[in-house]
Amino acid sequence: MRTGRIMLCILLAAAVLLRPASAAAASGTAVGTAAGTEAQTAAAGTAEDADTAASAQTVSSADLIDRAAELDGRTVTFTGEAVGDLLRRGSHVWVNLSDANNSAVGVYMSAADAAQIRLLGRYGVKGDVVAVTGVFQRACAEHGGDLDIHAERVTIAAPGSRLAPAVPAGLPALAWTSAAVCAALAVLAVFRVKRYNEDNGIRSKKTTGQRAKR
Repeated sequence: MRTGRIMLCILLAAAVLLRPASAAAASGTAVGTAAGTEAQTAAAGTAEDADTAASAQTVSSADLIDRAAELDGRTVTFTGEAVGDLLRRGSHVWVNLSDANNSAVGVYMSAADAAQIRLLGRYGVKGDVVAVTGVFQRACAEHGGDLDIHAERVTIAAPGSRLAPAVPAGLPALAWTSAAVCAALAVLAVFRVKRYNEDNGIRSKKTTGQRAKR
């Protein structure tokens, strides 16, 4: 009887000791499975973005204007300098991208994508060059019939920079020449006033006083 109780205690103790290890192993397996699923999902999303960019047609602002009917509703890739201001509309942002033709195209993108843009082109600043892949709309019904691109993929092709003020090469020489001309005109003006006074018999009070004493 005593031997049976001892065996029962030993079995109960073994069950208690082994249970946490089994639970931990199960938990670890579940975590690993979840992590693997997330990694697969992220990889699938990246691959999908890459496929979208690869299948998109690269266009310029001239293409979007001249071939608007042909490209309407198609996925395109457009690259340009971010200029002006970011116009926020809820969870999305409007960004104007200007390409080599100096024509700006409105791009509608998520706020998260727009957060990549650090510099916007304006006087003294070269904006970030942004490449967007998305659906081109010749007359977007969602945005009042405007021509735009709804971005699906946004990348910074080249970071912007702040430009040093440009000084024209001939400006220092022009400044010195202007100063010399002003000085010469001032001397000439004094001389002409003095000559005028002499011609009209106008003398200073000092000269008049000296003659009175004589």
